[in-house]
Amino acid sequence: MAGGGGGAAEDLTSLVDLACADVGGCVLYANNEWFAEASNLLKPGRATFDPNTYSMTGKVMDGWETGRHGALDPERNGHDFCIIRLGIPGLIHGVDVDTLHFTGNFAQSAMVEACTAPVEAPWFDLHRTAQWFPIILRTGLVSGAPASSPPVHSCSTEHFPGWSLGVAIDLASVQNGGHAVDSSNKFYSHPSNLLLPTRAANMGSGWESQRSRKADNQDWAIIQLGQPGVVHAIEVDTAHFRGNFPHRIRVDATTDASGQTPTWKTLVSERPGRGHFRAVFFADDLSEEFRDTPITHVRVVSIPDGGISRLRVYCRKF
Repeated sequence: MAGGGGGAAEDLTSLVDLACADVGGCVLYANNEWFAEASNLLKPGRATFDPNTYSMTGKVMDGWETGRHGALDPERNGHDFCIIRLGIPGLIHGVDVDTLHFTGNFAQSAMVEACTAPVEAPWFDLHRTAQWFPIILRTGLVSGAPASSPPVHSCSTEHFPGWSLGVAIDLASVQNGGHAVDSSNKFYSHPSNLLLPTRAANMGSGWESQRSRKADNQDWAIIQLGQPGVVHAIEVDTAHFRGNFPHRIRVDATTDASGQTPTWKTLVSERPGRGHFRAVFFADDLSEEFRDTPITHVRVVSIPDGGISRLRVYCRKF
């Protein structure tokens, strides 16, 4: 765990927060939520704070805050806990325990445990019978700073619904193992937002590059698919980007990006962008070269710059 201003957290901003409500994370149970609900833990971004807002239970906090004197309450056994079901199963690369805005009421220490269990398992079974193992041993917390970095997930095609039946699925989605590998610019937001499962709630939930001063500039983001697949359709969604959408867009693809200089070829040819619009490109719009050829990566190109909220790459098994 790393304290301070959040350097370790910034190093892993390309990874996906599996606990976030945006990808389906939810709180199954919390033993105490006197001041603030545990579901606040799952909101995207860092917590907000209004010094003038109060409720009947006390100060309104954008986090999880339990009642005082838990160590003296035999029913709470000296500690409070909540059980969170991740929105997507995956491999954890880091955990962010953030006490921002909790200055005199932050937890003295914290521990994070994990288990693997059926999605439908009720919280009481998880609490009593699941085999939990520690991710972070009990560690002291510093008020107002993130502790480390967000988790990332990894999926197997064996768990893709309909994949074996020939149904086209979005292999760019984080739910299916898609991953933002690199980008030319992430000034306002990270391209990993392109891969979230639901439509964007606002501009901040997409990928936006900074304003370019060069007429020939091209910003790009490279996405690794969760599994090689034959493209059925491409969707480029610019929801909420009305005055800052790309002037033109293009989508490239490659069958192998393992080398230093992968060979990119056009999948969707360059065409005008549209603001706050969901553009879907089917077989007739795709390059003939890729209609029967499995691809591993795509590169969405924003010309000369601008924002895109979501990218979908619907593929079939080959």
